[in-house]
Amino acid sequence: MKKIINLSTALILVVCANAQNYSISSYIGDDGDYWSGGYVSDYLYPTNSLSSWYDLPFDWSFYGQPVMGYRIAHDGYITFDNSSGNSIGTNTNLPNSSGPNNAIYACWDDFTDDVTISVKTYGAKPNRVHVITWAGLNYSGAAAWSDEINTSINIYESCGDFEVVVTKRDIDLASSYYPMINTTIGCENINGTIGAEIAGSPNYIPSDPGYDKDLYEVHRFSWNNPIINDVSLINMRIDNHLTLGNHTLLGAVRNEGDALLNSYDINYTLNSGTIQTATISTSPSLIKNSNISEWTHPIDINISSSSDNYELKVWVSNVNGQNDERNCNDTLTEYITGIENIFAEKKVLMEENTGTWCGYCIDGAVVMDDLVAQHGDNIIPVVVHDGDEMEFLDSLRYSFSVTSYPGALIDRTKPSSAGIYEKEAYGRGSWASRVSDQLSKFTPVNVTIDHTWDAGSREIIANVNLNYIDNSAGDARIVLMILEDSLTGTGFGWDQGNYYDGTIGHPYYGAGQSVVGFIHKHVLRDYAEGGCFGVDNMIPHFVSAGSSYQHTFNYTLPTDFDANQITLVAAVVKYSQGNDAAYVGVRGQKTVYNAESVHLMDFSTPSGIDENKTDLKIYPNPTNGIVYLSGNIEYKIYNVLGTFLMQGKGKLIDLSAYSNGIYILESEHSRTKIIKE
Repeated sequence: MKKIINLSTALILVVCANAQNYSISSYIGDDGDYWSGGYVSDYLYPTNSLSSWYDLPFDWSFYGQPVMGYRIAHDGYITFDNSSGNSIGTNTNLPNSSGPNNAIYACWDDFTDDVTISVKTYGAKPNRVHVITWAGLNYSGAAAWSDEINTSINIYESCGDFEVVVTKRDIDLASSYYPMINTTIGCENINGTIGAEIAGSPNYIPSDPGYDKDLYEVHRFSWNNPIINDVSLINMRIDNHLTLGNHTLLGAVRNEGDALLNSYDINYTLNSGTIQTATISTSPSLIKNSNISEWTHPIDINISSSSDNYELKVWVSNVNGQNDERNCNDTLTEYITGIENIFAEKKVLMEENTGTWCGYCIDGAVVMDDLVAQHGDNIIPVVVHDGDEMEFLDSLRYSFSVTSYPGALIDRTKPSSAGIYEKEAYGRGSWASRVSDQLSKFTPVNVTIDHTWDAGSREIIANVNLNYIDNSAGDARIVLMILEDSLTGTGFGWDQGNYYDGTIGHPYYGAGQSVVGFIHKHVLRDYAEGGCFGVDNMIPHFVSAGSSYQHTFNYTLPTDFDANQITLVAAVVKYSQGNDAAYVGVRGQKTVYNAESVHLMDFSTPSGIDENKTDLKIYPNPTNGIVYLSGNIEYKIYNVLGTFLMQGKGKLIDLSAYSNGIYILESEHSRTKIIKE
């Protein structure tokens, strides 16, 4: 057990050793783009033992020494020590030579084992961010979900820094467990002789940001000496598809240095051409990590050709008339193409956040129904529940600052005239106008879905097809959502709150303050591979008109999902990542280019089939598993005994999982044999 020492003693030890250490900058602000609880790639339910070893996805140093990976403790820390051991819950001041050492402490205390821990890496070289998240840290006997802390460690590839971010602290102040919150946030070296910690440790009590990204508690750890002049370019804002002519470039920076920020230069080039520089003055001066400075470059970007592609490089320099002391966070690159305004068929993705506890949300359902009735298949509704029986935590509300309900993302974007601080989630009074605006927007790509469904294995194979009718640029990714319709039940978590019970003329007037048996539509149940921001590294940064891409998703439908009520929703989304988690991802940077939906059971049933009539060509036949069809065909597959095996729509059938033998293929007007050998 570690000996507890006070903070002043710890600081004296560091000074006396004259050793290099991490400096800490703490602030309240937006830093949720890397909240991996929203994009879970790996669940861990550890016991008192440390987790298995996790390799870091990039080279990284800790206290000046290279580290290859780490183990996770359910008590709110990671250690770079690969030796076996147990999670130590007795938190202390830092440093201390007793174990654990060689560790980063996100929220160190003696927590229960029922925490959900997730691991994920974001971005591309050399600006990747590796994130470890603890969701639901609480104490034995605490009131479950009401008494918990969510926190994460963000490890940055480029600068060698890391952050500890508190994304939620939901503690009942009247609870007897509240005094037990005595966390340590900090880090220490391999032998516990040098460390850094948040003031108040080991009895530090995090603030409570709830789900509001603007209130997240961020603690940034920077290696070595304090940095005087440092500005990070955290955002630039420009569309990837631009018509010929001039276009305005704008963005934002953050002061990362100890000195007051009075001025800085913003530079850009197109395809490594002439450097365009503008000096930006800040008034009043910007203190470290206080807020951001928005800038507009006075020299417009000129797009001269619709046949050319453009690499736009933007960087910051000349901070307070001095060299920027840290260059790893200075530069962002975006990809642009000129367009001829050849529109694909635009469909709008509308993602509404709701809950049965929300009495206003029943009106959101009414507005959603009206929009679907008005626009038909051109609007694709998705309803994300929070705090009820249909709750889905792996959602966008963490990344888009959804703090009011019902609030909806319309194509995950906002009007071009909106400021950087304006959020993308809109109240229901704006939904109609925002949907109309987005339906008129340019999109270069059409989206289609071909899928199969195996009732026995409950496996869905969904081929999402992208067909580009105009040039495109940017980091485009494919998302696949699993929706379930017509969900209903009784009791808390199912009955829909209704603040319109007394509102004459409202569809739910007189339905009761809680509507029993309410039918919940378009409910988001899961994401397939890639989570809410999709599968990356399959679409080039520059795409020419006429190009096509496809990605195959394999998804096993849980047994408690009703296959007859399942809808698949595919979307092509833009993904842009900056040098900082703060303010990136919620500032119009993840626009939905286009979307499509299809019902899982949307297949025709053959009738009046003539077994001798064949208008369908298949090859090869016999086959070793893969069969190609002569057209985009709806089909069903049976064995020779007449047992239904699968159904689908597309140009390919995969029988690899089935044994050799004879199978019957039915299309709308024909039936033929497939021999697998």
